[in-house]
Amino acid sequence: MTGADATTSGQVERRRIVAPKTTTALAEIRAFAAPLLRRVAGASADDLILALDESCSNIIKHRAEEIEGGRIEVTIEAAPGVITIRIGKFCRPSDVAQIKPRDLPAVQPGGLGTHFVKHIMDRVAYIPDAEHPGALDLVMEKQLPTATADRTKGGSKA
Repeated sequence: MTGADATTSGQVERRRIVAPKTTTALAEIRAFAAPLLRRVAGASADDLILALDESCSNIIKHRAEEIEGGRIEVTIEAAPGVITIRIGKFCRPSDVAQIKPRDLPAVQPGGLGTHFVKHIMDRVAYIPDAEHPGALDLVMEKQLPTATADRTKGGSKA
C-alpha cells in the first residue's frame, strides 16, 4: 500500500510518499515527484527524477533486509533556491564505503546510477535516520537558479 502527503510551511513545500519496495512502485514514485519537480526545477526536473529513480532502484537491489521494512520512504522539500530529496532507511553505515560509481570506460553492469546521482546533484550525503537506529537516510540537494527558485514562492520565471 502506498501513502502520500503534502504540506506547505511558509515558503517550503514538502511532499512525502511511502511505497512498496518493488520495481512496480518506481513509476508511482516518479509520478508522485514529477509535478512538483517540474514546477519548481524547470529544465532540471528530468535530471532530478532520474536521480530519484536510480536511488530508489538501488534500494530495491541492494538495501539490507534488516533495515528495510519492505517500503521506500521519499520526502521532497522545495524551498526557495533548493530542492532536497530524502530517502529514508537507505543503507547501513557499513554500506557507505561500497556505494561508488564505476569507471565509466569499464563496460559492465552496475554503478552508472551512482555516477548519475553524483553528477546531477549538488550535494549527496548519508545522514543517520533518527527514527531507525543503524540506518542512514540518503539526502540529495540541488541548488536552483534564482528565476527557477521563484516558482517555489508562487512567482513566475523572469
